[in-house]
Order: sequence, then structure tokens, then C-alpha cells
Amino acid sequence: MDLHCKSREDDLGGVLLQVFEEFQWSFRPNLFGGTLFYCHVNWGDGRLYWFDFYVQRRDIKRCRSVCRWSVDVHGPCSYNEHEGGYDKCYHWNYVNIIRRGLLGNGTMEEREKRGLTE
Repeated sequence: MDLHCKSREDDLGGVLLQVFEEFQWSFRPNLFGGTLFYCHVNWGDGRLYWFDFYVQRRDIKRCRSVCRWSVDVHGPCSYNEHEGGYDKCYHWNYVNIIRRGLLGNGTMEEREKRGLTE
């Protein structure tokens, strides 16, 4: 899995992860509540997937010190520290990169331009 994560201020670069490998980063949330980190994922199937892995308003209470996610081809799942398991799963956002059309729901940059992100 090719993974590339970034925020508006920080580009964490791309990494190639094997099954069960981990990728970590640390940051301090914005005082005004606007911190957003998203990652693009390429599974090699002709689509570019992405998900907003940290949205401050959504995640500040859920993961105060550590946000842990598990991902597979179906989507990312967040870890619940209180319950001790992955309890909330989401679908991937995606773009068809073979045709270079927006058959999914747009790129992250396009969503930012349209004001669809936090």
C-alpha cells in the first residue's frame, strides 16, 4: 500500500507499507480547532483513495493522546481506547486515476476549494 499523508501546513511524505506495518506521526492540534490530516492511499487498482484521518472537531475527544487506525481495501477503522477495539469504520473517498476522471467524490484539493473540508 502506497500512503501519503499531509495537512495544510505539513506534508509527511509518501511511504510504502507492507501488511501489518505501521506509520506514525505527531502534532499539536490548532488552538482554533481547524487541524486536519488526510492521507492518500493507492492499492494498485486504478483508484486513488483518501480519508481525513484527523479532523479536530471530530477527533479531539476520541483520541486525546493517540489516534490509532487500521486500514484495508474496504476503508479505515478507528480504535476506541475505552472499549479496547476498532469500533468505527468508514468508507474510502476515491478518484479513478486510470481515466483521470472524477468518478469518485473528488480530490482532497478540490474538496478544499469547494469548502467541503473543515
